[in-house]
Amino acid sequence: MRTGNEEVSRVLETVADLLEVLGGEEARKAAAYRRAARSVRALDEDVADLHEAGRLTEIPGVGGALARKIGELIESGRLAYHERLAAEVPPGVLDLLRLPGVGPRTAGLLWRRLGVEDLETLEEAARSGSLRKLPGFGPKKEAAVLEGLAALRRRSGRIPLGEARPAALALVDLLSAVPGVTAVSPAGGVRRWCETVESIDIVAGVEEPEGLQGPAAGNGPGDARSPEGAGRAGGPGGSVAARVAGIVRDLPDVTEVLQVARDRVRASLRSGVEVDVRLVPARLYAGALRHFTGSREHNESLQKRAASMGLALGPEGVLEKGGRSRPARSEEEVYSELGLAYIPPELREGRGEVEAAAEGRLPRLVELSDIRGDLHVHTDWSDGHLSLEGLVEAARARGYEYVVVSDHSRSLAVTGGLDEERLLAQKDAIEELNRRLAEEGPAEEHGAGPFRLLAGVEVDILPDGRLDLPDGVLAEMDVVTASVHSALRQPGERMTERLVGAAKNEHVDVIGHPTGRLLGRREPSALDLEGLFEVCARTGTLLEINASPERLDLKDTDARLAKDMGCRFTVSTDAHHARALGDMVYGVATARRAWLEPGDVANTRSLADLRRLLR
Repeated sequence: MRTGNEEVSRVLETVADLLEVLGGEEARKAAAYRRAARSVRALDEDVADLHEAGRLTEIPGVGGALARKIGELIESGRLAYHERLAAEVPPGVLDLLRLPGVGPRTAGLLWRRLGVEDLETLEEAARSGSLRKLPGFGPKKEAAVLEGLAALRRRSGRIPLGEARPAALALVDLLSAVPGVTAVSPAGGVRRWCETVESIDIVAGVEEPEGLQGPAAGNGPGDARSPEGAGRAGGPGGSVAARVAGIVRDLPDVTEVLQVARDRVRASLRSGVEVDVRLVPARLYAGALRHFTGSREHNESLQKRAASMGLALGPEGVLEKGGRSRPARSEEEVYSELGLAYIPPELREGRGEVEAAAEGRLPRLVELSDIRGDLHVHTDWSDGHLSLEGLVEAARARGYEYVVVSDHSRSLAVTGGLDEERLLAQKDAIEELNRRLAEEGPAEEHGAGPFRLLAGVEVDILPDGRLDLPDGVLAEMDVVTASVHSALRQPGERMTERLVGAAKNEHVDVIGHPTGRLLGRREPSALDLEGLFEVCARTGTLLEINASPERLDLKDTDARLAKDMGCRFTVSTDAHHARALGDMVYGVATARRAWLEPGDVANTRSLADLRRLLR
């Protein structure tokens, strides 16, 4: 399997973590590996193509030595230096980095000074008071560690959609080339675009009639896993299942193949989740895909409706009374047979979608093609990788009409945040660039119309509730997004006051990533969301659905509540490089799961209409 940008970046990041955990003179190299990892992740080209062309040293931060290591990783799928460092550190030490506030230097200190080698021994040290022996570890830090461990336990066995979906799509590409596979698709939580998933479910239709049965009855992903065939290394020789098993076994993160049967292949990943490939006869593919997309609650609602009509609904489609099977030719046909409008996968959660489909009340959900611009993008004026000109090129390539430059404000010094003088200088640079764009006319190569870059800022909401820049400067901006980046663990009442105060400010247009969560890494801040939504609905302040796969903030259920309370939204990427502009698809999916329509989302509007809305 070809080693791609994400895998190279992940290995370089891990090397940096290991160097800092080990400490000593070698730890100074960590910064170089982190810079290279960021640069590889930000590439618009395939790093393997750059290696083949001998151009790795063109990547910012990659010199000759690092280029040789990246080349070794691309060619062999392994990096000897990484493996040598990993052998020196107990594997559980890197698990400590999953806790908020525990970086590699702290993890190394805990390991070297206290013998903490995994999450279990860290909990023992916290409960015994041993942590207080280390500098900076008082009662508050001790309590934060225990709270972080409890939160980690609650989300164990799940991975963020941003990890699961690319893995699922890569596997679908591989399986689609297997002889005998006629159709293949992600199913389960990945196809429903759930923010985290407990398994990577795939459904494949195959032309292998001998002995291959339809999918077992059940309620879809989440059913008890059959132990049949667990641990077997082989399978039916030469069968589709055997070929699929070979592909699954070779996936880079697979630790064990759990089952190889004629209709199913399962394996466990390093993350603790499973890959579960269901193999069904091609004639049953549509019904099986509907069934294994789920969710359990959605399937149960469909089964109840079928029963009320004198029908039975199984994995194959709709079954008539008496058991005569009518395999569905498409998912749309299943819903039509039940007197329902087609229900998109994002809505299949058992949250009233079946009743709405029966009564003709399903919304016309927002689609990626409705998005006309991105209202939250960072450039190299702060911590982004794109120049203003590079941002224009990347945005035009996506057919956008406008993009808002939203660099950080001054309090976030680590990001190179902008003070008043630099922000106004950036605004001048944006206006000059817009003048040049107007003179040049539309970019014919992208078939795009007129494009405009908007001057904005992501202004920090400080711990005392003040905004990081004065109102007079904010008044000069086209779009102001206000976000919290510090003191995220303040009491809920104080956090709410900070966000509500920002929403009431006449110069603030958007509240950015309102809960501050990072999926799998940081819990959302304590916050009275209904109180915030009530103020935003009254003031017209927009709520951001941050499309970054590590955030997806607001989450779907909160956004649906906000919609019901009269709020409007932006769906923005918070992109720091060109590739991340593609994360818009995650934000749109979250908006769809929240039942949002195009009119609910500000950046589905033309620039003129957007300006009117902001006024």
